[in-house]
Amino acid sequence: MSSTIYVGTQYRNVSKSTAGLWPGLCIVGICIPFLVSGFLKAAHPSAAAAEVAGLGLPAATLLAWLTVIVQLVGSFATIWGGRPIATLGALSLAGFTFLVTFAAHAFWKMPPALQTAEFNVFLEHLSVAGGLLFVAWWKWTAGDRDA
Repeated sequence: MSSTIYVGTQYRNVSKSTAGLWPGLCIVGICIPFLVSGFLKAAHPSAAAAEVAGLGLPAATLLAWLTVIVQLVGSFATIWGGRPIATLGALSLAGFTFLVTFAAHAFWKMPPALQTAEFNVFLEHLSVAGGLLFVAWWKWTAGDRDA
């Protein structure tokens, strides 16, 4: 069986198994930074707590471990969960990213020489949060598509 997809300026027929592979690879791709960060923080909890403390947040150790949980559970849920679990995983990662972006990349508080670079990082993180919102929608509507 094949499915028609739009590639560049042409429609092409692809097998359903191949067409279904691409969204999965993209979802894994958007989760990789969270998986790596979560595993590194779990492997080096004192460094993770120091990173949180460096942001001026209280209860650094607790927040570092909560970060590990959100990053790992959210990623695994997004990648392997069914419709509601994957949607919640993607939404949790999007919300986490949105909140942390304002705490960790507050470019408006930095010296002028650093503001442009930090502003770019700020926007990149917001785009990841937006991508995760798309993943949440994609996972939630998966049953509505012939995939």
